[in-house]
Amino acid sequence: MCTRTPSLTLLAALGAAASISAHAAPPADGWHACGAIYASVDLQAGDTVRTRVFDASGERPELSSRLQIHEPAHGQRGQWPQLLAARVNAERHGLLRLAPAPAGDDRPAGSMQVSAAPNSGLVRVEIDVQKAVPDPLADVQVSGVRSDAHRGEVEVGLTAVGNLNATVSVFDAQGRLRGQANAALDAGGRVLRVPLQGGSSGMHQVVVTATVRGHEALIQKTQPIWIAAAGRP
Repeated sequence: MCTRTPSLTLLAALGAAASISAHAAPPADGWHACGAIYASVDLQAGDTVRTRVFDASGERPELSSRLQIHEPAHGQRGQWPQLLAARVNAERHGLLRLAPAPAGDDRPAGSMQVSAAPNSGLVRVEIDVQKAVPDPLADVQVSGVRSDAHRGEVEVGLTAVGNLNATVSVFDAQGRLRGQANAALDAGGRVLRVPLQGGSSGMHQVVVTATVRGHEALIQKTQPIWIAAAGRP
């Protein structure tokens, strides 16, 4: 369904949680990165975004945090990540921490870094967006992600349900954009190759954003991948 946004991203909170600053301090020693938030869509009043938290055994629903958008201004892509970060930092204090990614022209507005506490066992955080007004039946599945260090690119297998315009972006652990490619997808599958620029070996995030042609409906999915620097294993 294009009402869902699974894969890595987190965001927002109001009310009492708003007093908790989303601009948290950098993770203390021992905290480890477990995702990043790239807000690529504005939300409307009535839309809901929630976090999905995973350990090595699977999803931990009891650790999810949920935010519903009540005012249009709170749904702006530069605003709702800060609100969701405030809520997560309040509800999961000592377990998860969201803080703004370092400033940079190659980072989407509202980008957040997600860290988990030592010995928490948490390995990944994603977001799920549910639209108040149902979108057309459409989806995009990430069927495979592979790094080719020799060619300096990432291959992303995509399977589309419906007619979509897709953008695949690759971000490093600091939220810097390393490569991007666009494609028109019709029902079926294809492999999209994303050339990479610069960077070093490490964990990255592949963010797939797709819009349904003729609609404003948006689908976003994120998948982690280890990328080696060119010429290295």
